[in-house]
Amino acid sequence: FGLGVMYDYNYGNSIQAEASFKKSIEANPLSHEAWLPQYFLGHIYLRQDKMLGAEELFKKALKLEPKKSILYGFLATTYTKEGNYELAKEYYQKADSLRLQYYNPITRYKICVCSISDTLHRFFKGDV
Repeated sequence: FGLGVMYDYNYGNSIQAEASFKKSIEANPLSHEAWLPQYFLGHIYLRQDKMLGAEELFKKALKLEPKKSILYGFLATTYTKEGNYELAKEYYQKADSLRLQYYNPITRYKICVCSISDTLHRFFKGDV
């Protein structure tokens, strides 16, 4: 896992990082720490616009760590990039509800953007 982080963030080698994260996931798919390589690999897929792969990995990571707000946030980002603003808003709200110990204006902003984007999308389709 650590090798994947080094390849991705220190050397910008997402191919080597992906291989390292996959090996780490295969070695311990259900361990408590398995959410980390799934998160990092999902992040690589998100950057590469591989939305289905990113969504699958973030969901798997959430099954292992259902209280990690960052996972809900990145799943919401995936849905935003897909244009599914309603679902993105739902997941941003889940992320925000887990961060109640402090105010997070960025997540609140993303919730508003998703609401506006969803309304505009439905308006131009004639659904509003």
